[in-house]
Amino acid sequence: MQHQSLFGHLATKFGEHPENLATESLNYILNRSVVAKKAFSQLIEQTGVRLRGKLNFQTQAGGDDNAVPDLVGTDIEGKQTVITEVKFWAGLTDKQPIVYLNRLPRNTGGILLFIAPAKRSPILWSELLRRCQDSGLAVGRERSIHNEFTAANVIPKHVLAVVSWRSVLLVILAAVESEAQTEIAADIR
Repeated sequence: MQHQSLFGHLATKFGEHPENLATESLNYILNRSVVAKKAFSQLIEQTGVRLRGKLNFQTQAGGDDNAVPDLVGTDIEGKQTVITEVKFWAGLTDKQPIVYLNRLPRNTGGILLFIAPAKRSPILWSELLRRCQDSGLAVGRERSIHNEFTAANVIPKHVLAVVSWRSVLLVILAAVESEAQTEIAADIR
């Protein structure tokens, strides 16, 4: 019998879209721990985006554009400055990434962050760049934040990025372990 995690078991058993379970799990962790939220925000800020104040995260935040991003971080003014899309192996929707990028506020920094398995990230990144180019969006110089985290500026003050699940979880796990938040650490593991 193959050993798998509880999350892995539930995702394959009950989730036609396991991305939704992963998104809800990440949202739960971020909203349960100030330390986890701060670590996630600091990870995002490595791209050069400056987040203003504490963010409030929520899942499936629809809007007038008929797009429903997986996870949205709203700043103290109620602006959606962090839009996160969780991908395992599902394809991009017709609204990704252009409609999501256009949802970010024009006058402040913002990021559209895709979280995907490390093996998928290069293919996903290429597709995101192609869609931006096809839509006439200028994409700045691509930069590697680290081995599993790539970003580029799109539209002044906005960043498009792809990071691995492993990177996100390890950063948050290290932060909560350093603060002895054992229950959150166990959830992450």
